[in-house]
Amino acid sequence: MPGPVVAKGCLKGASEGVRMPVMARIGVLIRELGDEKWKTREQASTQLKELGALARPSLQEALKQSAAAEATRRIEELLQSIE
Repeated sequence: MPGPVVAKGCLKGASEGVRMPVMARIGVLIRELGDEKWKTREQASTQLKELGALARPSLQEALKQSAAAEATRRIEELLQSIE
């Protein structure tokens, strides 16, 4: 049985030796869309956009559950840019 899909150096800031399951990383990035720091939100948006269609299902689910206005706005923008 193959292991989980991993992102190896495909995300900005990820060192060559750091591997994180892609879906777990997407979850972290989505949570960061509502972070209090603008830079963190911007970086999360950029990385999710780079992941494109791979992030779409998680973004769609997050849109249903998001209560934070800033996170909701960013999720909507990302979904529009991916489609």
